Amino acid sequence: NLIAKLKYKNINIYAGLKMEGVKLEADDRLPENRIRLSRDVMDKMGLPENINYQIMPCMGGICIGPVIGLLMSRTKRGITERFLHDMLDYTLPYGRIGGLLCIMSLNKLDFKNKLIEGYYYNPGTGRKWIKAVLPFPSTIYRRVILPKYMESKLKRATGNCIFNTGYFNKWEFWKMASGSEYVKKHIPHTIMYDFFGNVEDMLDKYGSVYLKPVFGTLARGLIKIDKKDGYYYVKNKVENIDLHFGKSDEAKRYVNRYTGRTSYIIQQAITPLRINDRSMDFRVVMQKDETKKWICTGIVGFLGIRGNICSNWGLQAAFEDLLSKAAKLSTDEIAKLRKEVINVCTGVCRTIESSGENYGDLGFDILIDSNLKIWVLEVNKRHFHVVPLWMNDTDMYYRIKSNPVKYAAALSGFEVSSN
Repeated sequence: NLIAKLKYKNINIYAGLKMEGVKLEADDRLPENRIRLSRDVMDKMGLPENINYQIMPCMGGICIGPVIGLLMSRTKRGITERFLHDMLDYTLPYGRIGGLLCIMSLNKLDFKNKLIEGYYYNPGTGRKWIKAVLPFPSTIYRRVILPKYMESKLKRATGNCIFNTGYFNKWEFWKMASGSEYVKKHIPHTIMYDFFGNVEDMLDKYGSVYLKPVFGTLARGLIKIDKKDGYYYVKNKVENIDLHFGKSDEAKRYVNRYTGRTSYIIQQAITPLRINDRSMDFRVVMQKDETKKWICTGIVGFLGIRGNICSNWGLQAAFEDLLSKAAKLSTDEIAKLRKEVINVCTGVCRTIESSGENYGDLGFDILIDSNLKIWVLEVNKRHFHVVPLWMNDTDMYYRIKSNPVKYAAALSGFEVSSN
């Protein structure tokens, strides 16, 4: 019995980060492990009525919740009716969790009074979001870019129970990955571009390299250079052209037109498995759920345009379908390779979170070469959840939307029921 576990009549009630002192009185008319709060306490704490809350003993008092924040916009203006409608897909596991699932924006956070102005999910008629002043969530799932000071402030307030905060660029990822011998074997060799001599060194070693903007996404600014018989063959994703140069100085001048504007890395080029000269790569979605452990939510394959230097979100297909066509593998061999892909990605997840950052939702871009070796190209902290829908896989999409909410509930100490 919850009441029996509490030693004092005057206790604290917690909802998210909000706390109020109350006087506890026994009421034999209430079912076991139920409490009734006065309207005054409900108002002070920003707790809406007609919500199925969980309760549990904590810190000598009672915790009501969970109170989960979905930090989805920098400003309140970004939360439109269309936006709120799209956010309903995050409510799929709500029936197993209850409590407050809140949409929050960066400019409506009251750290002093431990309140936010946002929207909470009302599971009643119409399934809609209700605007309200709410308790400050104790667990937050971030999907917006945060200023560094605000990131630190939210980490302190929640005790690092805000996940997907830690930003890292391509060079920082390489440095983190290099800290693990196991992971490092699956990351293409990467160096910073300081001068063209770096490109020459990498070409002498690998014959083919990619130049990538350190802060780039979606293959923007991507340049591929091959060296063969003294010639430099350049494919530029920016201008969508192929060039070749007979002299190093000519290639240098061309490359410096781009590398002088922003920081670039030079990366060993991996030759991926191909189907009819169309390159293949894969998006692997790694998430945490209510177990608080890394799981693979799904894998989507991409088949690029013939002769292109990257798949660039080409034709989508299942992992198994592409591997059976490209490598002529058996069902058992494909299953074994899939398991290895998941093991590699799990190793990367553990390596990057060893810095103390909290992650729970990552999208991996990987290649598999002709020797069936797995290569991790990039890890995306705000990957596109809609990717499975491009191949009409609604089950994977719904799992991707549900897992961060289930992880947030578990992170705050509340249960996710099995039914």
